Amino acid sequence: MLHRLTSACAIAFAAASAHAQTTVPFAYAWSFRGVTAPYFVAAENGHFEDAGLNLAIDRGRGSVEAVARVATGAYPLGVADINALATFLDRIPDAPVTGVMMLFDRPAYAVIGRKSLGVTRPQDLEGDNS
Repeated sequence: MLHRLTSACAIAFAAASAHAQTTVPFAYAWSFRGVTAPYFVAAENGHFEDAGLNLAIDRGRGSVEAVARVATGAYPLGVADINALATFLDRIPDAPVTGVMMLFDRPAYAVIGRKSLGVTRPQDLEGDNS
């Protein structure tokens, strides 16, 4: 995934000179956490720099905001939930924004429960199991 991510960013800005560093503002949908690691690892390992890019990752307050940042031209690219993009384009069909790559082939969501309330496995969510 790291290689695909780096390649996608490099292709998006192929016009940048290999010797000149082009600063690229990047709109991330939420705060930085585990799923953000590939961007920072790629930056630390020099992959963006090798492509002539200085990726400036800005945290966001949700996917709707990230989509709007890109659609308005404030950011050339970003990461957002595909559902937010679809909703945005449904409301503003001519918006100059498009999805170019899926990062996850499955949603990274989880159902969580409190162990102190007896929730330790999926079957515990079915109701009274006494």
